[in-house]
Amino acid sequence: MAARTVSAAIRALTEDRTLAVGVIACVQTHGSRANWHPHIHMIVTDGGFRADGTFVSWPAHEVAPLAEAFRRAVLRLFVRRGLFEDEDARAMLAWPHSGFHVHDGVWVSEDDRPFALRLARYYARNPVALDCHDREVLAHVAAPRDLVGTDIQQLMQGAVTARFGEGERPDAPLQWLSDNGSIYTALDTLITAERLHLVPITTPAASPESNGMSEAFVNTMRRDYFAGADLSTAALVLEQIPGWLADYNAVAPHSALGYQSPLQYRSTMLAAGPMS
Repeated sequence: MAARTVSAAIRALTEDRTLAVGVIACVQTHGSRANWHPHIHMIVTDGGFRADGTFVSWPAHEVAPLAEAFRRAVLRLFVRRGLFEDEDARAMLAWPHSGFHVHDGVWVSEDDRPFALRLARYYARNPVALDCHDREVLAHVAAPRDLVGTDIQQLMQGAVTARFGEGERPDAPLQWLSDNGSIYTALDTLITAERLHLVPITTPAASPESNGMSEAFVNTMRRDYFAGADLSTAALVLEQIPGWLADYNAVAPHSALGYQSPLQYRSTMLAAGPMS
């Protein structure tokens, strides 16, 4: 609905109903203080494309009319779903403070590709579980939708099973370092971690060094797997992920592992036996 509203606004302002508007949307359920604050982050093209490939710029950026368009769209949706009576929705349109707000303070120039990539990565949050010792990808979850707490609980279970076996768990508690988003800190996720003998630890704010291993993993995936791959649809990407990760585990060399792959390094360590 948010994407449709923005696209309709751009088409109306450019007076071209045929424009194809680029939109990436991500639902965020909490604010910077981890308070309940549902909102939508969007990356939107500054205009739209005609069928012949020419680009038409959005001539004006007035956020108040867009916020009003969102309000009306949401109220219509609630009426259609029987959550509001039509009279109640009309009455709410008279409220001076609607509770809807649009912020467009972050702009990406067409030649600032590094910033565009950083911004896009913020939206891509399909997580993997990495062993911090041998860098092996133990488990992953991916879906063409916003992830929820049960996805992270599935990731935890998959990682523990991959390392310790079906129905087993580590003898001593192990640290589980993750993002600090709500799906990672939800009560059910914490209960799952305790059941699996995991100790959840979230990445500190403004502490990129604590995320170095995951950044290295992302860079490797981008360089060796995403580049040149067919990323045209979500279904194609999801289909390729297991193969990419299997190759990463079995073949991809790591300087920190003596230029062995994670599985090669683990095999070497097991063959060497316990350190004296």
